[in-house]
Amino acid sequence: AMLAGFAHAETLWSIGQKDNTYAELAIAGKYGDYTKSFPQDVTFTTGKSKPDKDWPFIHPGPADAWAGTREHPFRIEFDLKRIPKGACRMLIQSVGAQSGGPVVLEVNVNDSMRRSVTFQPGKGDAVLTDPKAGRPATQAFLLPASALCRGHNVITLTVTDGSWLLYDAISLASVNVKGPEVA
Repeated sequence: AMLAGFAHAETLWSIGQKDNTYAELAIAGKYGDYTKSFPQDVTFTTGKSKPDKDWPFIHPGPADAWAGTREHPFRIEFDLKRIPKGACRMLIQSVGAQSGGPVVLEVNVNDSMRRSVTFQPGKGDAVLTDPKAGRPATQAFLLPASALCRGHNVITLTVTDGSWLLYDAISLASVNVKGPEVA
């Protein structure tokens, strides 16, 4: 199991619920509203922003003519009172992706760490209005504590290659790695 070795996880923030649907996210099922609803793309401030108004269910990619054939950075801004001791685990859960090819999502943490994750092609466009027609997938990865800072942090998600991705939930948790305590 991927999460073996973690003694404890404490969720720092989450957007959406892991339920294989995007119903609780903004413009759910209405991808054509994206450019009108999010002309400046997305900045989500944890604790202030609301998933059903401020985080769209769909993340357009550079292949999407309906969204301007360009990259759309989605910023998640959050404050940390202290830096977690171990590491943080970020989970990006998707209901599905466009069927034409893989979708590459870049995760940029405070401009100090960049990671790209790939979501496999989806089953077809029916998922745009029916989440049950999707191909759910989860990408999990560790952020070292050194990538985060006390106070203001920004994680930017950008589809850098391919077409759209549909979100289910995104979360960040601090995890204590099991093992001997290092003095």
